[in-house]
Amino acid sequence: MTVLMHLARATEWQQGKRTGSYAPPSLEQEGFIHCSLPHQLCGAANRYMRGASDLWLLSIDGTQLASEMRWENTVGGEELFPHVYGPIDPSSVFAARPFRPRADGMFAFDDDSVVVGAVNHIYLTVSDLARARRFFDPVMDCLGFRIGVRPIGGDDHVHYFNRVTQVSLRPARSPAPHDPCAPGLHHLCLQVTDREAVDRVATRLQGLGVAATAPAVYAEYSADYYATFFEAPEGMRFEVVARRARRDEIARRFSSLPPVVNPLATRGPE
Repeated sequence: MTVLMHLARATEWQQGKRTGSYAPPSLEQEGFIHCSLPHQLCGAANRYMRGASDLWLLSIDGTQLASEMRWENTVGGEELFPHVYGPIDPSSVFAARPFRPRADGMFAFDDDSVVVGAVNHIYLTVSDLARARRFFDPVMDCLGFRIGVRPIGGDDHVHYFNRVTQVSLRPARSPAPHDPCAPGLHHLCLQVTDREAVDRVATRLQGLGVAATAPAVYAEYSADYYATFFEAPEGMRFEVVARRARRDEIARRFSSLPPVVNPLATRGPE
């Protein structure tokens, strides 16, 4: 899930919920609805909405938008922001709450809140970087990642990145082979939007000669756990899974879940 943030005027958000379609004035005036990533929100709010006391903070699942989303900067800077070119269905909003400024009119998240929106990056060590690239370059390309090459600390590194996260390769400093059951990385699971996307990934990987398993439901994990599995060189395990209904439920209910073990009273990998 790509988490988008949007600040809505209270009356406009209430109207959107009543009608089933949120379309603030900016959609007609500028052709799109302004959104931000979590780390961009307060900066944008303080530039354009300082002191506003009637705002609601909407947390939007970007994968559930029916309208087109574009990454743009329309004021001449380099930082890109998500713009939604059409109404937002309130069902794609998984959390909404009043968002009020401090006494000085500035906005900030609650001092005691921490929101992790994604895994920023993961580093994998490989014994032969050139051999690893022959596998990972086409695989990560078919998964929609871009490729960057930049030495760090005198060692060659390869970085595969998209708008949300990054997977990097660096040379290993030990000749010991990878053991997924030893301390460290066991496997890496990437999430896509739905089962059709898993099917496309498996077909593309198989077309590259990668031994990706036929997509299937793995009921031992969950009734809707639909995934394909494959191995990278040196035995590193990967899987691609369709976003599950439980993830959506967690997103909707997270702020009300108690800080206890198994707050949903269910078992299975999440």
